[in-house]
Amino acid sequence: MKKLLWLFIVIAINTILAQHKPDNNTLHYPYINNYEEIKGIFLVENDKYISNMATYEDFVIDQTITKYWFNAGIGKSYFGPTIKLGISYEYNQNIFSFRYLKADEFQFSTGGYHFEEPPLKFYEIAMLYCYPYRIHNMTIGFLAGIGYINGIERGMLIQHKLYESIKIEQLSIPIETYFKIEPFKFVSLGIAGFGNINAKRSFFGAMIDLSIGNF
Repeated sequence: MKKLLWLFIVIAINTILAQHKPDNNTLHYPYINNYEEIKGIFLVENDKYISNMATYEDFVIDQTITKYWFNAGIGKSYFGPTIKLGISYEYNQNIFSFRYLKADEFQFSTGGYHFEEPPLKFYEIAMLYCYPYRIHNMTIGFLAGIGYINGIERGMLIQHKLYESIKIEQLSIPIETYFKIEPFKFVSLGIAGFGNINAKRSFFGAMIDLSIGNF
């Protein structure tokens, strides 16, 4: 668009100069004799401008950064052992990340032990945004977004180890902060703190995170 506009300006100026081009009877004036010289200088500078503009646009295109990677993690939250699966896309240091979290209260016994009921569990689906900070092969970031959580929480005690079952099913605010190092070109390893803010049972946790992809 800029090139077309500049081309229009050049054509307009050339048209004006052509209309005012001196005839042979007035070429003996020194300032009029410079007509062709001035026009030549103008056209040279115009070519330089268009060339520089093209170079700048090529530079901007070359600086566009696109990255993508898959990540997985395992850790602990209020609801028990927690796993994470996700995929992230980065465009010019703007990261858009899809996150899936799932947790179940670990209840295992070979001795007939009775656990508290109902067992805690949840799953979360979320979209988050991040603008990371990078130095060498290390990355620090904070993500936040919008998500949906579905789970079971324990309420009031009804009788021995039996509690009221509270259903959690609502929109929420997922958050995450992480620190990663990239020991290899397509692999990064780090630690992450995560959380989910909602009206019924907000919670936080931590995990080890592994990412594979184009960084």
